[in-house]
Amino acid sequence: IIFVQTELGERSYASSKLWTTGEYKRHLLDGAQQAGSTHIPKVEYGAPLWIAMHLVEEVGQKIVFHTSDTILNRMTLESDNEIVLAIGSERGWTDNELEIFQQNNFTIAGMGDRILRTETAVVSALALIKAGMGAW
Repeated sequence: IIFVQTELGERSYASSKLWTTGEYKRHLLDGAQQAGSTHIPKVEYGAPLWIAMHLVEEVGQKIVFHTSDTILNRMTLESDNEIVLAIGSERGWTDNELEIFQQNNFTIAGMGDRILRTETAVVSALALIKAGMGAW
């Protein structure tokens, strides 16, 4: 999980106690316990978007979740391929950020023109991806 600085993102989030005290680790543990999993995701935070692109260069399928005519649940998803999913803040991605994604081989996809809260977008997008990969 990579949390990046975005052009429209709230700057105070990057310096919140969630990161400075390591409180985010408790949330990872709670999520793993609820899921019945022993896997704790690695978390990176605070990097600008263009630097984060270097962390995902070798991943097979890359999707940026955004308001789009390309509907995520109609995309072809390969079940044996790693997928990177980029989800922005409620303020969305800027044209400059979308250009960075496109230059790094991301496909822009969404669920239409409705703007979702970030936590709703994450759950919705992951559900569509899992279903599209035949995981459900």
